[in-house]
Amino acid sequence: MSHDFPNPQNPHPQAQHHGDAAPHGVADLSALGPHGTPEHYETHQVYEHLPTEPSRPSAQVRLGIKLIYAHAVLIVVHGVASFYRDTIPTSTTVYAQHGAAAMDVTIGKIAVLYAVITLVLVATNILVGVFYSRGYTWARITAAVLAILGAMNNLLLGLLTLIGVFELFAALSRASDSADPGYIEAYRYATIFVVASAVLYLVGLLLCIIIAVYMFKPQAAAFTTNWGMWRAYQKNPSMYVQIPPAHF
Repeated sequence: MSHDFPNPQNPHPQAQHHGDAAPHGVADLSALGPHGTPEHYETHQVYEHLPTEPSRPSAQVRLGIKLIYAHAVLIVVHGVASFYRDTIPTSTTVYAQHGAAAMDVTIGKIAVLYAVITLVLVATNILVGVFYSRGYTWARITAAVLAILGAMNNLLLGLLTLIGVFELFAALSRASDSADPGYIEAYRYATIFVVASAVLYLVGLLLCIIIAVYMFKPQAAAFTTNWGMWRAYQKNPSMYVQIPPAHF
């Protein structure tokens, strides 16, 4: 008596053709891909609520946007103050006492330099603020980086300005013994402007720190993330699937 034993390499030869039904109790794995997934399987983003509209900014996000614009205004004020300080006759008199009159750069070139730097910084802050208000993550990160760099810059220049304040006060006390009233007036004006610059640096330092903190808040990150999902949904809505509401 002969017995036909099934071939261990081919236990079900009748199910080897693609599309044939597998025997009862045997799973048909012919349509699966190399990793056990269907060959024409498409991934979908599953959300409880589809991002059909952009996220509205919260109070913290709106405040962060306003702070960015406020920093742009402060840059303008600081640029104008620095330009005016270097062009008034009393300040140039003080600079001449320290040898600054021998600089190769003229007052006109300094004015152009201040104007260019101020315009670039203001334009950058406004651009970042506009794109952050539209939910771009890169704008939020850029605003945070600029705020950190601005805080470091304001801290360094603020400390140097404070040193200048003490030096000018000492020079003013020595100038009080001079018989030249114009010389005393020059130091007084210079002292006022240097003190004003120190105050502006302090305000800029605090403002930059607050901006950096607000850019890293969870609400700011959620705002830009939701906007990113909304933009992706607008490009390809078919890739998003909504979870049906649960009924208890």
